[in-house]
Amino acid sequence: MDQSEDSLVSLIRERSRRIRPLPTAVKERGRLPRTPCGVLFDVYGTLLARIGSTHPNPARMMDDVEGLISRYRLPVTASELEDGIQEAVAKERSARKARGNAYPEVRIELVWSRLFPNRPQEEIRRMIVEYELACHPAWPMPGSRGLLRFLALRGLALGIVSNAQFYTPLFLRALLGANLQELGFSHSLCLYSFDIGVAKPGHQVFDLAAQRLRGVGIAAGEVVMIGNDQRSDIVPGARSGLMTVHAALDRRSWVPARPQEGAPRTDAVISSMRGLQTLIEEAL
Repeated sequence: MDQSEDSLVSLIRERSRRIRPLPTAVKERGRLPRTPCGVLFDVYGTLLARIGSTHPNPARMMDDVEGLISRYRLPVTASELEDGIQEAVAKERSARKARGNAYPEVRIELVWSRLFPNRPQEEIRRMIVEYELACHPAWPMPGSRGLLRFLALRGLALGIVSNAQFYTPLFLRALLGANLQELGFSHSLCLYSFDIGVAKPGHQVFDLAAQRLRGVGIAAGEVVMIGNDQRSDIVPGARSGLMTVHAALDRRSWVPARPQEGAPRTDAVISSMRGLQTLIEEAL
C-alpha cells in the first residue's frame, strides 16, 4: 500500500459516519445444501451499507460537492459535474456494448481524467473519493466484522465478487479496520469489475471466480455466494454452480427476486449477519 492510498484510507475514516440499515422485514429461510469451504461476498448492500441514488440529506451533499469544486477549482457547477460524469460513463458503456461486451465496466478515474485533463492522477483519485464520500457514503453492515472473524477462524476461503471501482478496496480497508488479507481474504479470490472490465451480472465475472477457486483446489459447489441483488448475485452465482444466499440486510439496497425472470432459487435468505453466521455454523 503506497502513501497515496494510505492518505485516501485516512480520508475515508475521517469523513465516514455510521449508516443504520433499514429493516427489510424479510423472514430468514433455507439452508446450505453442503458444507462450505469458502464464501464470496458482494460489497455494496452486503458487506457495506451504502447510500444510493436517494441521499438522506441532499442539502449537505450539495454543500460537500460544492466544497470539492471550490477546493480543486473545477470549472463546473455541482449539477454539471454530476451530469458530466453520468454522460461520460453512459457513452463509454455504450461504445463497449457495441463491441460485444454486454455488461461493460468503466474505470471511473479515466472518466474524471477526460473531464479534467492535465490534472495529476493522485489528485484525480482524491477528488473521486471525496465525491464518493459526499454522494454515496458507506459503513460496515452490523455484525460484518464479527462474521469475518468467525469465518477466518474456521479456515474458510474468503473472496469478493463485486461491481466496484479503485476506491472500493480502500473503503473496505478504512471501514473494516484492516487490510483484506489481514481479515482472511485471499488476494486471488477478490474480483472487482473495474479490474476485469465486465460488471455483474456478466457471466465472465463468475466464470473467473470459479476458475480462481479451482486454482486453490476448491470446487464452485463448495462455495457460497452472498449478495443483496437477485439478478446480479444470485442468478449468475447459481448458474456458475455456487451455493447462494440472498442478503436482505438493508431496504435501500436489497433487490428481491423477480419471478418473471425465471431465476434459479436461492439456497437461503438472511436478514442479518448473525443469521448468516448461524446458517454457516449449521452447515459446518
